[in-house]
Amino acid sequence: MTRTRMENQSLRSAEPLQATRAQVARPPSTGAPDGAESGHHRRQVIGRSMRSPRVVPSAPRSRHREVVEVITALADSLVVGDALDPATQIGPLATAEHRTRVEECIRLGRSEGAKLTAGGSRPEGAGCGWFVQPTVFDEVDNGWRIAQEEIFGPVLTVTVYDDEAEAVRLASDSPYGLAGTVWSGDHEHANAVARELRTGSYAKA
Repeated sequence: MTRTRMENQSLRSAEPLQATRAQVARPPSTGAPDGAESGHHRRQVIGRSMRSPRVVPSAPRSRHREVVEVITALADSLVVGDALDPATQIGPLATAEHRTRVEECIRLGRSEGAKLTAGGSRPEGAGCGWFVQPTVFDEVDNGWRIAQEEIFGPVLTVTVYDDEAEAVRLASDSPYGLAGTVWSGDHEHANAVARELRTGSYAKA
């Protein structure tokens, strides 16, 4: 009831979710036809799916601030509470031990040098349960443990890339490789990039 809900129930309508992704993935128009502008790789936001235990979105350096602002705002907007309440978007973790492990990962992220942009602690007023705030770390090195290990909690990290080859390398750099996602305004190019990923399955948005 953590990352899947962070994607599936954070935005009840599919249209706002797609709009958010489009805002992140599509750069300002240069007047060239879609797919023809220079620096085409900057369109892509590549990462593992919210349905995967390891979630590491990669953001193009030219859009880094925008990507982080959108993800941070989303995390801050999520309603944490009783999983049986229809208004809840992030429920509790399964056990107290589970929460302890997730909090240890958050402390580890801070000690490794990641920049916390959302969450990072227990929410106030969420009621009875083992809750953790939806948490976002920016400026994460892909070799750090919080980027490489499964957290199984509402924790997301952002890693920056400079070109498309680096984005593919970062997205494929995992001992798990369960699933991946490519967000882009150009579906044909997204398919081409996705075919380069070393992952069990992928989706484009």
